[in-house]
Amino acid sequence: MEDYDVFISYRRDQGAETARLLRIALSERGYRVFLDVDDLASGHFDDRLLTHIENTPHFILILSPRALDGVSDQGDWLRREIDHALATGRNIIPLLMPGFDFSNTGGLPDSLQSLSRHNGVAYSHEYFDATVARLVRYMPRPEGAAKSGVGTASAAQKEPAATNSPSAPASSATYGAFMPEPMTPYLVFGLLTAWAYVARHLGQCLVRHLSARKEFFAHYAESSGVPGGQSDDDAFQDLSARAFSVGSIWPGRFAVGLAAAGLYVVGLFVYLVKVRQAPLQELWPVVLIAVGSAVFYLLVSAFVLWFRSVLYRHDRYESLLVRWLGDPRVNAETLPDGEFVQRWERFDQHLALFVIVGLPIIFSPAYAAWHVLYKMTVPLGVFAIPVAVFFLAAFYHLWGIRLLLGMYHDHLATEQQQRDSARTIDFSRQ
Repeated sequence: MEDYDVFISYRRDQGAETARLLRIALSERGYRVFLDVDDLASGHFDDRLLTHIENTPHFILILSPRALDGVSDQGDWLRREIDHALATGRNIIPLLMPGFDFSNTGGLPDSLQSLSRHNGVAYSHEYFDATVARLVRYMPRPEGAAKSGVGTASAAQKEPAATNSPSAPASSATYGAFMPEPMTPYLVFGLLTAWAYVARHLGQCLVRHLSARKEFFAHYAESSGVPGGQSDDDAFQDLSARAFSVGSIWPGRFAVGLAAAGLYVVGLFVYLVKVRQAPLQELWPVVLIAVGSAVFYLLVSAFVLWFRSVLYRHDRYESLLVRWLGDPRVNAETLPDGEFVQRWERFDQHLALFVIVGLPIIFSPAYAAWHVLYKMTVPLGVFAIPVAVFFLAAFYHLWGIRLLLGMYHDHLATEQQQRDSARTIDFSRQ
């Protein structure tokens, strides 16, 4: 009979997918994993299954929300597997799936009462690699696995620790796995709401991204034993604070300000058009519209620059944090690599052009109001200038959205490259 290191026990109707994912992940780390549907050979099913349990040192029990519902039946196979693991002194590690709670099991049989006292691991699909890392901590490495290189990257696949593409926390389920934001909603709702939708949703998207990255790095570093000392902890906290700090209230503030400025300009313009036959000889209506449009332009510019500043800081210090995990000499003052500098220089050039070209936006609504109020002699002219101003604003809106989403998606692509170049996580330090 083949020897195994890990036996995975589960309800087939609830935990089969998780069991297969675990088997793949643990096998990549050098563990020989028994999964009944794949590894059970011919013979008496019950005898061979129980024999595998008593010959396998580690017993992972996948506890989905209703996994223990049938254990009151002595013939229940999950109960028989658990009973045998307890009776033979296996290293039992409960894997607690979302929604599972021992207090909701309705009372366990006497033979399973000790199950809740075993150290368990909470399962997270989003942080799957961190979950596996915690499981590994409860299971001594298979003897000879480190020497044979099983489950580790070859020397040719590993990058030097201080290079621009070091090994880093990465997995297809977590690191760099955020989906790109579709542009269509931002184009439609952003234009209709005078950028309020853009500021709110895209700003919150960035805030959520930073929050998830912060949780991922903290969770993974803790479960993998990094940082390992006071100096390491200080360096990690410094880089983490710089990479993931963000004012979560700012998207809402920008959204409210943009909505108010947009409603003010549009409302005042509509009102003046309705009373255009009144003897308005003064310039004050045009000035009021010019002030409102100037405030709107300044808020758009401020949001764009805020978004750029937060994403730049996150991009820079997250990349330094990734490098620090492989090389403790890296710190917050370490210069970014050349590719990073070139990328952001290109973005900054486009943003500077965007802000400068947007200056006419300040004057275009005021000019349209002046034209409608005082140049009504030609009917076509009454509509031509406002329509032209609307298309100018739409073009400016399209340009701004493309710039912001371009920066965000480029950052996601950078994380994706780091993930692809670091399939095997290595926290070894030079």
